[in-house]
Amino acid sequence: MIPPKQRKRVKKLSDAKASTRVERKKSTETVARAISTTIGVAVSGLRNNELKSRGEDVGYPKELVTAFRGMFGANKEYSFEIRFVSALSTTSGGALLTALALSPSVSSYAEWSALAALFDEVKAIRTTLTLIGTNGAADNSGAYEMPVQIACDHVNLSSNPASTLAVVRLAGSRSMYSTKDTAPKVLKARLPGRLWCISGTPYSQSPLGGCIGTWSIGNFSIGAGSTQYFSTVTRLYIKLRCRA
Repeated sequence: MIPPKQRKRVKKLSDAKASTRVERKKSTETVARAISTTIGVAVSGLRNNELKSRGEDVGYPKELVTAFRGMFGANKEYSFEIRFVSALSTTSGGALLTALALSPSVSSYAEWSALAALFDEVKAIRTTLTLIGTNGAADNSGAYEMPVQIACDHVNLSSNPASTLAVVRLAGSRSMYSTKDTAPKVLKARLPGRLWCISGTPYSQSPLGGCIGTWSIGNFSIGAGSTQYFSTVTRLYIKLRCRA
């Protein structure tokens, strides 16, 4: 029979071990929840194209990025849609000559930095431009009603068109409408035959590869100078893959 004092010591020792086990379990569960939460947020953000939508630097640890890269098979292609928004304004003389670059190295796609960390190579498949008039009721002048020329330039990286005629000469150029029309207009263009480019330099002019190209927009005299007339949403549909 165990003496009472010894039973108390045994009980205290047992309680201490049990407490240690509970603390270790709680610590393990806390770490597991933290890891799960971090991965869950990252995956959810990637899925919903919101990793940097608030202008924040995600800054995932290297180990986490490595773990994510391991989820994507080598040479298997994955499709994503990335997008950016912009405002189009006239020059001081009232002209509108601008280019919306498709390449993530030029335009600010919220999702790109996260995708570039996960994949080695990229190429564009197609693009969509949504153009919305924002100043339709502000000006009733004849100049304001002049049409706007829009076309997808497949070989331009980021240069603004030299003239409206340069946009007219592009294949698929469209004379859109009176700029008084504020209803959204959607233009689409396929980007066939692109070669893969490394995500660090996601474009190539010769040979044609990656995300090279622009939406080129032109009109010599559209209205008042230094005035915003359009808002745009550019969507780029891309394929990505890892080399290993």
